[in-house]
Amino acid sequence: MRKTSAVISLVCTVIIIFSGIFLFAHGAEVKIFGIKLSPGVFGGVVAGFIAYDIIAMKRAFGEEKKIAEQESAAMARNVELNAVAGALEAPCTVTFTRIACAFGCAMGVQVYLNGTSMATVKNGQTISMTTFVRYNELSVHYTADGASRSISFEAVPGGNVQINLKYIGAKLSIVTQ
Repeated sequence: MRKTSAVISLVCTVIIIFSGIFLFAHGAEVKIFGIKLSPGVFGGVVAGFIAYDIIAMKRAFGEEKKIAEQESAAMARNVELNAVAGALEAPCTVTFTRIACAFGCAMGVQVYLNGTSMATVKNGQTISMTTFVRYNELSVHYTADGASRSISFEAVPGGNVQINLKYIGAKLSIVTQ
C-alpha cells in the first residue's frame, strides 16, 4: 500500500510541474489559496514535493527488504532448532485470528509462518495454516507502516495452536496450545 501511495504522489507532483510550466509559459498566474506565486516560489514548492516523494519512495521500497531480512533471520533461528528436534509425525494446525476492532480496520496485516508469507489478514478475519516442525515463529507486518510483531511457539503432532492479534497495542497472544 505504501508503494502505491508513493507512486501516486509522484505522479501528482509531475502533473503539478507540467501544469505550472504550461501556465507560466502562457502568461497565466498561478495562485494557491488566493496567493499569487512567482515562478521561483512555485519551483521551491515543487522541489519540496519532489524531496518528499523521493523519501517516500525510498521508504516504501526499502520496507520489503527489511521484511525479507527479518523473515530470513526467523527462518535461520528455527532451522537450527528443528534440525535437532526433527519433523512432527503429524501436522499441527495453526489458527490465526485478527480480533475485529474499529481502529486500523482498513489496514491489512501480512502474516508469515517460519518466514513464509501466508496471507494478508483483514479486520476480524481468521486463517488456518499447518506446520510440520516443532519450533515455529509467526510474525505479522502491518501494511500501513511496516511495523512488525512476532511470537514463537512449539507445535505438537496433531495439535492445534490458536494465535490472536489484537490490533490496538499490536499484541499477539497464544490462546491454546
